[in-house]
Amino acid sequence: MKLNVGNLPSNRLALTNKVYISQENLSQISSYYAKNNVPVGKSMLVEVSGHPYQVEAHPQVPNDEVALNGLQRRFLQLSLSTPVKLNPFVPSSSLALATLELTVDMLAKKKPDPKAKPKEIDSTRLAQATLLVLEEQIMEPGRVMAID
Repeated sequence: MKLNVGNLPSNRLALTNKVYISQENLSQISSYYAKNNVPVGKSMLVEVSGHPYQVEAHPQVPNDEVALNGLQRRFLQLSLSTPVKLNPFVPSSSLALATLELTVDMLAKKKPDPKAKPKEIDSTRLAQATLLVLEEQIMEPGRVMAID
């Protein structure tokens, strides 16, 4: 299906790293999965400009849009209102994560005060949040995502 790139209906959704479409469009993706006997885990996957993402329906996303966060748009090199092709993504049975290297940074609009103390990060909480957010996500080199 061909949809136009739109904004997320809520900034909180940016922290899920998912893309959002209308319920009607999600039903089309779901039909494809059912017709082709594709097993579905906790969520379905779609390919946006050749890159896989988890997808969910949101009632505030119009039928002609796919809602992406700013980091996704930057990674995919897409601007708002750009037409983009969205296809169901079926991972191969050999798709598995071997290693994953994460770089942690603060997402801030302004430069931090150079005299300020570095922020401490609770590594246990970060590990738990990361595992929760990354479950059933497809990672690839260079992908940037925000988590809370």
